[in-house]
Parts: sequence; structure tokens; C-alpha cells
Amino acid sequence: MVQGGFYRYPCCLTLPGPKVTSLSKYSDIVRNMQPIRKVMLFVRPEDRDEARRRLESLKGD
Repeated sequence: MVQGGFYRYPCCLTLPGPKVTSLSKYSDIVRNMQPIRKVMLFVRPEDRDEARRRLESLKGD
């Protein structure tokens, strides 16, 4: 099942409880951060071209 040190097939693990926990629960630094006036967008690599097209269409506004 292991080929070249990597699993050939992806595996999934389901754990009970919440799937997302705020980092501020574990980090004083994150908890004490102040908001900034910056918007960041993240896209999957396969959606990169579509995201660029949409951003280009907004530049004129």
C-alpha cells in the first residue's frame, strides 16, 4: 500500500467533536492580536485562473 514513502490512496480519519477550533484558544499571541484593515483571499490551485479573472474585472470599480 505504501509506494515510495507515500500512501497510494488517501485515507480519512473522523474524530468526534468540533472540526474547527479557534487558535486563540491555544495562543496568547493570537488572542491579543488587533484587527487590521486588510482583506486576504485564498483559492484552491485549480480555481486560480477563475479567481484572477474575477479580480481583474473588479479593478475598474
